[in-house]
Amino acid sequence: MVINMVNVYYYVLNQLADDIVFSGLSMSKWAGREVMIGGSPKKCIITMLNPRDDMLLYKSPDHACIRISIPPEYCMIADKCLYEIGKTEPKVMKMYWDNLIPANEYRLGTFVKPEALVTATVIPGRIAIADRKADALSVIGDNTELYLNNHIESLKDKQEDIKNELLYHYYKAKVVAGKCVMLGTDAPGNKVIFADQSGGYMAIDTPF
Repeated sequence: MVINMVNVYYYVLNQLADDIVFSGLSMSKWAGREVMIGGSPKKCIITMLNPRDDMLLYKSPDHACIRISIPPEYCMIADKCLYEIGKTEPKVMKMYWDNLIPANEYRLGTFVKPEALVTATVIPGRIAIADRKADALSVIGDNTELYLNNHIESLKDKQEDIKNELLYHYYKAKVVAGKCVMLGTDAPGNKVIFADQSGGYMAIDTPF
Protein backbone atom coordinates (compact mmCIF):
# COMPACT_ATOMS: atom_id res chain seq x y z
CA MET A 1 0.00 0.00 0.00
CA VAL A 2 1.33 3.45 -0.98
CA ILE A 3 1.29 6.00 1.85
CA ASN A 4 0.88 9.64 0.85
CA MET A 5 3.48 11.44 2.93
CA VAL A 6 3.13 14.96 4.28
CA ASN A 7 6.00 17.34 3.51
CA VAL A 8 6.84 19.83 6.25
CA TYR A 9 9.82 22.13 6.79
CA TYR A 10 12.26 22.84 9.59
CA TYR A 11 15.22 25.20 9.86
CA VAL A 12 18.54 24.25 11.45
CA LEU A 13 21.97 25.85 11.57
CA ASN A 14 23.97 25.13 8.44
CA GLN A 15 26.63 23.17 10.30
CA LEU A 16 24.03 20.73 11.64
CA ALA A 17 22.18 20.03 8.41
CA ASP A 18 24.27 17.18 6.97
CA ASP A 19 24.36 15.32 10.29
CA ILE A 20 20.57 15.60 10.63
CA VAL A 21 20.03 14.24 7.12
CA PHE A 22 22.29 11.28 8.02
CA SER A 23 21.05 10.67 11.58
CA GLY A 24 17.42 11.92 11.61
CA LEU A 25 15.59 14.06 14.14
CA SER A 26 15.10 12.36 17.49
CA MET A 27 12.19 13.43 19.65
CA SER A 28 14.38 13.44 22.77
CA LYS A 29 16.66 16.09 21.27
CA TRP A 30 14.48 18.11 18.92
CA ALA A 31 11.01 18.18 20.53
CA GLY A 32 9.95 21.78 20.98
CA ARG A 33 6.66 21.34 22.78
CA GLU A 34 4.36 18.87 24.50
CA VAL A 35 0.82 18.84 23.17
CA MET A 36 -2.39 17.13 24.26
CA ILE A 37 -3.52 14.76 21.51
CA GLY A 38 -6.37 12.36 22.17
CA GLY A 39 -6.27 13.29 25.86
CA SER A 40 -2.60 12.30 26.25
CA PRO A 41 0.52 14.51 26.26
CA LYS A 42 2.84 13.96 23.32
CA LYS A 43 6.17 15.58 22.55
CA CYS A 44 6.38 17.10 19.10
CA ILE A 45 8.76 18.85 16.72
CA ILE A 46 7.37 22.20 15.59
CA THR A 47 7.63 22.49 11.81
CA MET A 48 5.91 24.50 9.07
CA LEU A 49 3.96 23.81 5.89
CA ASN A 50 5.87 26.28 3.74
CA PRO A 51 9.50 27.44 3.99
CA ARG A 52 8.19 31.01 3.82
CA ASP A 53 6.10 30.62 6.98
CA ASP A 54 9.05 32.04 8.94
CA MET A 55 10.51 34.82 6.82
CA LEU A 56 13.40 35.55 9.19
CA LEU A 57 14.68 31.99 8.86
CA TYR A 58 13.77 31.89 5.17
CA LYS A 59 16.13 34.81 4.55
CA SER A 60 18.81 33.68 7.00
CA PRO A 61 22.14 32.68 5.38
CA ASP A 62 23.06 30.85 8.60
CA HIS A 63 20.22 28.32 8.42
CA ALA A 64 19.46 25.38 6.15
CA CYS A 65 15.89 24.41 5.29
CA ILE A 66 15.15 20.74 5.98
CA ARG A 67 12.28 18.97 4.20
CA ILE A 68 10.68 16.23 6.28
CA SER A 69 8.39 13.58 4.74
CA ILE A 70 6.19 12.12 7.46
CA PRO A 71 3.20 9.74 7.44
CA PRO A 72 0.09 11.86 8.08
CA GLU A 73 -0.84 9.96 11.25
CA TYR A 74 2.27 11.46 12.89
CA CYS A 75 1.48 15.06 12.02
CA MET A 76 -1.13 17.49 13.34
CA ILE A 77 -1.76 21.02 12.05
CA ALA A 78 -2.31 23.72 14.66
CA ASP A 79 -3.06 27.46 14.73
CA LYS A 80 0.10 29.26 15.84
CA CYS A 81 -1.87 32.47 16.52
CA LEU A 82 -3.96 30.65 19.13
CA TYR A 83 -0.83 29.25 20.77
CA GLU A 84 0.93 32.62 21.01
CA ILE A 85 -2.11 34.35 22.53
CA GLY A 86 -2.88 31.28 24.65
CA LYS A 87 0.38 31.67 26.56
CA THR A 88 -1.33 34.39 28.60
CA GLU A 89 -4.99 33.48 27.96
CA PRO A 90 -5.96 29.98 29.21
CA LYS A 91 -9.27 30.04 27.30
CA VAL A 92 -7.40 30.65 24.06
CA MET A 93 -4.95 27.84 24.83
CA LYS A 94 -7.92 25.48 25.19
CA MET A 95 -9.07 26.67 21.74
CA TYR A 96 -5.60 25.74 20.46
CA TRP A 97 -5.90 22.17 21.77
CA ASP A 98 -9.51 21.85 20.57
CA ASN A 99 -8.65 22.95 17.02
CA LEU A 100 -5.80 20.56 16.21
CA ILE A 101 -6.42 19.00 12.78
CA PRO A 102 -4.88 15.76 11.45
CA ALA A 103 -2.57 16.62 8.55
CA ASN A 104 -4.53 14.56 6.02
CA GLU A 105 -7.72 16.49 6.91
CA TYR A 106 -6.23 19.99 6.88
CA ARG A 107 -7.35 22.39 4.14
CA LEU A 108 -4.93 25.16 3.18
CA GLY A 109 -6.17 28.52 4.43
CA THR A 110 -7.94 27.15 7.52
CA PHE A 111 -5.38 28.87 9.78
CA VAL A 112 -3.67 32.18 9.05
CA LYS A 113 -0.43 30.95 10.67
CA PRO A 114 -0.44 27.13 10.63
CA GLU A 115 2.25 25.06 12.31
CA ALA A 116 2.83 21.35 11.72
CA LEU A 117 3.35 19.26 14.86
CA VAL A 118 5.40 16.15 14.11
CA THR A 119 4.72 13.59 16.84
CA ALA A 120 7.29 10.90 15.99
CA THR A 121 11.05 10.69 15.60
CA VAL A 122 12.01 11.39 11.98
CA ILE A 123 14.23 8.64 10.62
CA PRO A 124 17.00 9.08 8.02
CA GLY A 125 15.66 8.70 4.51
CA ARG A 126 12.71 10.95 5.30
CA ILE A 127 14.83 14.08 5.57
CA ALA A 128 16.48 16.12 2.84
CA ILE A 129 18.02 19.55 2.51
CA ALA A 130 15.42 21.58 0.62
CA ASP A 131 15.79 24.32 -1.95
CA ARG A 132 13.72 26.76 0.09
CA LYS A 133 12.77 28.96 -2.87
CA ALA A 134 11.72 26.09 -5.11
CA ASP A 135 9.83 24.33 -2.32
CA ALA A 136 8.05 27.55 -1.34
CA LEU A 137 6.79 27.87 -4.91
CA SER A 138 5.63 24.25 -4.95
CA VAL A 139 3.19 24.88 -2.07
CA ILE A 140 -0.10 26.06 -3.53
CA GLY A 141 -1.13 29.49 -2.26
CA ASP A 142 -0.09 31.77 0.56
CA ASN A 143 -1.50 30.89 4.00
CA THR A 144 -2.59 34.44 4.85
CA GLU A 145 -4.16 35.11 1.45
CA LEU A 146 -6.00 31.77 1.43
CA TYR A 147 -7.19 32.33 5.01
CA LEU A 148 -8.61 35.79 4.23
CA ASN A 149 -10.18 34.65 0.95
CA ASN A 150 -11.84 31.67 2.66
CA HIS A 151 -13.39 33.92 5.29
CA ILE A 152 -14.52 36.51 2.74
CA GLU A 153 -16.17 33.76 0.68
CA SER A 154 -17.87 32.48 3.84
CA LEU A 155 -19.17 35.97 4.59
CA LYS A 156 -20.42 36.36 1.00
CA ASP A 157 -22.67 33.35 1.54
CA LYS A 158 -24.28 35.19 4.45
CA GLN A 159 -24.19 38.76 3.12
CA GLU A 160 -24.14 39.56 -0.59
CA ASP A 161 -22.76 43.12 -0.23
CA ILE A 162 -19.84 42.16 2.04
CA LYS A 163 -17.20 43.43 -0.41
CA ASN A 164 -18.81 46.86 -0.48
CA GLU A 165 -18.99 46.93 3.32
CA LEU A 166 -15.36 45.90 3.69
CA LEU A 167 -14.26 48.64 1.26
CA TYR A 168 -16.42 51.19 3.08
CA HIS A 169 -14.78 50.46 6.45
CA TYR A 170 -11.33 50.33 4.84
CA TYR A 171 -11.75 53.83 3.42
CA LYS A 172 -13.36 55.12 6.62
CA ALA A 173 -10.19 54.04 8.43
CA LYS A 174 -8.14 55.97 5.86
CA VAL A 175 -10.26 59.05 6.55
CA VAL A 176 -9.52 58.73 10.29
CA ALA A 177 -5.80 58.38 9.43
CA GLY A 178 -5.96 61.57 7.34
CA LYS A 179 -5.13 59.78 4.08
CA CYS A 180 -8.35 60.67 2.26
CA VAL A 181 -11.60 62.61 2.69
CA MET A 182 -15.22 61.49 2.47
CA LEU A 183 -17.64 63.52 0.32
CA GLY A 184 -21.41 63.19 0.36
CA THR A 185 -24.01 62.31 2.97
CA ASP A 186 -22.95 59.33 5.03
CA ALA A 187 -26.33 57.67 5.55
CA PRO A 188 -27.40 54.06 4.91
CA GLY A 189 -28.13 53.48 1.22
CA ASN A 190 -26.41 56.68 0.01
CA LYS A 191 -23.34 56.71 -2.20
CA VAL A 192 -20.30 58.49 -0.79
CA ILE A 193 -17.03 59.43 -2.42
CA PHE A 194 -13.66 58.77 -0.84
CA ALA A 195 -11.06 61.01 -2.47
CA ASP A 196 -7.31 61.27 -1.94
CA GLN A 197 -4.86 64.09 -2.65
CA SER A 198 -3.71 62.56 -5.93
CA GLY A 199 -7.16 63.03 -7.45
CA GLY A 200 -8.12 59.38 -7.18
CA TYR A 201 -11.50 58.47 -5.75
CA MET A 202 -13.77 55.54 -4.89
CA ALA A 203 -17.58 55.61 -4.93
CA ILE A 204 -19.10 53.27 -2.34
CA ASP A 205 -22.57 52.62 -0.93
CA THR A 206 -22.94 53.39 2.76
CA PRO A 207 -23.92 50.05 4.36
CA PHE A 208 -27.31 49.61 5.98
